[in-house]
Amino acid sequence: MEGEHFDLLVCAGVRAEKWMANLDPERDKNNISLLERVLEKVTCNRFILISTVDVYGNKVGVDENSVIDPLTTDYYGRHRLEFEEFVARQFNTHTIIRLPGLFGKGLKKNFIFDILNPIPKFLSPALLKSWESRLNEDDLTTIESIYSPRPDGIYEKQINTSEDKLSEIFNKINFSSLTFTDSRSSFQFYNLQNIGTDIEMLLAENIRLINLTAAPVSAAEIYSTCFGNEFVNPISNSPIKYDIQTLHSPFGSYFYSRDDVLSEIKVFIDINKSGNQ
Repeated sequence: MEGEHFDLLVCAGVRAEKWMANLDPERDKNNISLLERVLEKVTCNRFILISTVDVYGNKVGVDENSVIDPLTTDYYGRHRLEFEEFVARQFNTHTIIRLPGLFGKGLKKNFIFDILNPIPKFLSPALLKSWESRLNEDDLTTIESIYSPRPDGIYEKQINTSEDKLSEIFNKINFSSLTFTDSRSSFQFYNLQNIGTDIEMLLAENIRLINLTAAPVSAAEIYSTCFGNEFVNPISNSPIKYDIQTLHSPFGSYFYSRDDVLSEIKVFIDINKSGNQ
């Protein structure tokens, strides 16, 4: 695409694996720099960047006018804030869309994905070590035969491996992907199905920067709405709390209400847990 001109150019090319960016910030920054070098050689009438609300260090009660101190963010947020600044310099006519956690077809992260996929894709060495006193040698050997170490030390589940045996082993220690989430944590989620309609609205309104957020919901609320059962898992002294607001919604501080997003999440989970894509 180098040297080309576009009427509308939408960029969602920055990787979204937060844990990976914070684990290897130099690699994350280099990947973004490669993208910047490509974008320096294209032109367009309008540029749209799909960014993230994680550019905020403080994630409670902030909006588009809030001043962001890069030193209060992690590497993931800082690098994406710097990329926003690059876009603003490079493209005069631009719209930057900060999205919260996403759910939709093909997405493979966050609490909603974990609900649908109780066997985690990644395990840390520390977690495996902690199981040595809780599982027998055969169970540990089975886990290590399914999860292979990567160069960065993280263990990754191999593709096309049966999960039946893993489920049996993990049930012995009451472990699943949900174990990593504090039930009291509150998140903001966005249904990716809405992105086309919302982009059209932003273009019509000529908005340059927007937090396209829904009202916060807790992990416990999501689980209860979807399954009718309690999810109780207090694992942190400081549960995660997202409450990022917008100045541009006709409905108040958010574009989607708590009821809106819970309803959309339930529909998504009902469809996907039954095997329909």
